[in-house]
Amino acid sequence: MSYGLMPYAVDLAELRSVIGSSSEQALNSLLRSDWADSLDRLDRTGGPTAREAVRHLLLGEEYDKGSGALYAYCLKTILEAHPCASFLFNGEWSPVRYDWFEEVEAELKKAGVSFDPASLTYEGQVVPLPPIDDFPQIGCVEADRAAELAAEFDAMDEDRIDPQALDGVRELRGWFRECARTGRGLVTYYH
Repeated sequence: MSYGLMPYAVDLAELRSVIGSSSEQALNSLLRSDWADSLDRLDRTGGPTAREAVRHLLLGEEYDKGSGALYAYCLKTILEAHPCASFLFNGEWSPVRYDWFEEVEAELKKAGVSFDPASLTYEGQVVPLPPIDDFPQIGCVEADRAAELAAEFDAMDEDRIDPQALDGVRELRGWFRECARTGRGLVTYYH
């Protein structure tokens, strides 16, 4: 089975200010928006509903510790609905097998870039969430690190990269460039 890496350029400071400190008005606005349908599709039996989980996230209410995946998917819905985040094109990263990350890392090393793309599935923390048993996997690159990576990717020797991986490498570089250009961090979901 193949999964995809979903990248977002995110004003992390703004997002973090929204999580846990929003108003009932902001919550109700999201729950009345087009994104409410996305939440309804996340509901499952047992544990909180997706609407309750969003309430917990936005209003800083206590989380259900056994529902980490639900909170993670609800956070993704908030990212998609909030103007602090923009989805980035991911045509080379969805769908992908997990060994694609290793292949791209090897090509990056040949080009002079020391970066493990697999870290985009587990490294960094957007906001504190309960443990996630399986999926989604989340990565977060802070804005300053994204800018450093954009510069590192810009200095790479593309001629050393296998043509089969070149578009994927260029797409990664584009994500970091966009984050550097806008002063935002990179949040990625792998599922």
